[in-house]
Amino acid sequence: MFKVPKTLITNLAVSVISLSFTILMGETLLRVFVETAPWEVKQIGHHTIFCEHDSLLGWREIPNKSGLHATSEYEVIERFNSKGIRGPEYSYERSEEEYRILILGDSFAEGYVVEFNGLFSEVLKKKLNKYKGPHYSYHEVINTGTGGYSTDQELLFFQIEGKKYNPDLTILMFYDNDIWYNTQRKHGEHTNHFLN
Repeated sequence: MFKVPKTLITNLAVSVISLSFTILMGETLLRVFVETAPWEVKQIGHHTIFCEHDSLLGWREIPNKSGLHATSEYEVIERFNSKGIRGPEYSYERSEEEYRILILGDSFAEGYVVEFNGLFSEVLKKKLNKYKGPHYSYHEVINTGTGGYSTDQELLFFQIEGKKYNPDLTILMFYDNDIWYNTQRKHGEHTNHFLN
């Protein structure tokens, strides 16, 4: 009968114990790092996949970008037009028969967890277009929401881009985290929370 040398058994046992200890320590250190990591490290990921740096706004949606936005909870195709707005192209000019509404906001407005036709702005447009008024033949709702934006960025966006659409009505979607971001001393702190 073949006899296994004691040194081989000893070496194998030491190797298994060492490997097990290394894996256990690695997992423990990783768990400690994740639990004690700054907020921005924990938030890296899915909501920034269609964003790029912008020197004034901090970040913006990438023009003409489209793709699958997928997490364990949802899968949504997002498409951005040439101005980085989710949805089709919208002209700056509007006809006399059109009543135009512009939406400003963050991820709640952008609605990246739902398909474009399920956005509240698209549902609003469909409902408004069921009723024709004496002065307008149809309504257009342009949703310029961008994940992570606060009212400072929304105001800047409106001044440089939003007002070009000549809206009859502008709706600002406000969320309680806007208060926090608006009190930050540097815009970069807000940007780092989102794009790091």
